[in-house]
Amino acid sequence: ALHDENQPAAAPSKLLERADIALYEAKENGRGVAVLFEPHHEALIRNAKAVEQALRGIDSEKELTLAFQPQRDVRGERTLAFEALARWRNARLGQVPPDVFIRAAERSGLITGLTPVLLKNERKAARRWW
Repeated sequence: ALHDENQPAAAPSKLLERADIALYEAKENGRGVAVLFEPHHEALIRNAKAVEQALRGIDSEKELTLAFQPQRDVRGERTLAFEALARWRNARLGQVPPDVFIRAAERSGLITGLTPVLLKNERKAARRWW
């Protein structure tokens, strides 16, 4: 439910935020699944806001790193390429899962500031390999 009878009516922006959280969870659970906004969703919203706030003050040169996952040819048993996976360790939040911080960065428009740093780190790593 988007409205709690014991609380005054929520602002439209808050209702949209809650509907967005329920919609996202419904999409994760598969087609045709209805999701009602529940109290545990409030914690998700608080966490998302904390991540977004930390992203606004990120020292991307120090906090962002990359993990490289090999892409293998199983028949030829050789490595064809490496996928660069973004990782973020924040002093206050600790290790933030990629799906959490990337989603927050995309939603807030901060992703465009992170991408150049990650690409620079990827190029540095690739140069060391050769």
